[in-house]
Amino acid sequence: MRVITVPGVFQPRSDTWMLIGAVREHAFRGARVLDLCTGSGAIGVAAALRGAAVTAVDVSRRALLSAWLNGRVNGVRVRTRHGNLFSAVEGERFDVIAVNPPYLPAPRDELPDSGPERAWDAGRDGRALLDPICAQAPAHLAPGGALLVLQSTMCDLDRTEAALAAQGLEVDVVLRHRGELGPIMRARAPQLWEDGHLTPGSFEEEIVIVRGRAPDRRVTMAKDHGSSVKDDKQYEGLRKKGMSKSRAARIANSPDASSKGGKASGGGKSNSDSSQGGTKAQKAAAGRKGGKKSS
Repeated sequence: MRVITVPGVFQPRSDTWMLIGAVREHAFRGARVLDLCTGSGAIGVAAALRGAAVTAVDVSRRALLSAWLNGRVNGVRVRTRHGNLFSAVEGERFDVIAVNPPYLPAPRDELPDSGPERAWDAGRDGRALLDPICAQAPAHLAPGGALLVLQSTMCDLDRTEAALAAQGLEVDVVLRHRGELGPIMRARAPQLWEDGHLTPGSFEEEIVIVRGRAPDRRVTMAKDHGSSVKDDKQYEGLRKKGMSKSRAARIANSPDASSKGGKASGGGKSNSDSSQGGTKAQKAAAGRKGGKKSS
């Protein structure tokens, strides 16, 4: 995949490629994918190359130009929409929402409206965009859809997980990567220590991808209501492998469900619902050093 950026658009860094790996595990042919805070558009293009129908959103028109251009360069179509977060896709729902938002704790709460800092600064606690994303994303997920949001543990991972769970999403962390602070955050280390984002003297952070999966209302989750699915043994086997409840129930209730060994025809690999979900993402991140946007 080729990625180019127009002047004024942030170059993809290691965290972008981490998220691309996770998106590839979730995007399927025909899936509706939203690349929110698209930047270069690399994440959306990766999904489009998997056969997904991609919408890219950003407040920067230069970023949208970059996303469109990268789609053309790679021979795929990326629909671009200008706007602030979900305001650009009001009333729409998606099978996958991928977000690599600005999340670096900044010296002040006010967000920059221009300059390179616009791509990474996110208020004093780093959550100026994470909080509204967590609040608004569930309403834009299709049944069984997945939100994939990337952040640093400096920005209160527990708060993200709690906010998504409070809205009924199944929440887990699909990928973690610990690395040295990049130049921007290293220069801000004294502030990070003072504000409690980092242990004093530490120059490392952990980047994580949090997944929030919407319940699949097309499938009656009988296991949660005292009744049974068609193939109870298969359901339990798939759940033990890490598959989501909705997908396990859908496979166990399918006409060709097999009770042998808890496996379904063609269901042995279930995008990243299996216990290996994230393995391909980890491989995609392998060899790329560093943590956050280390420009």
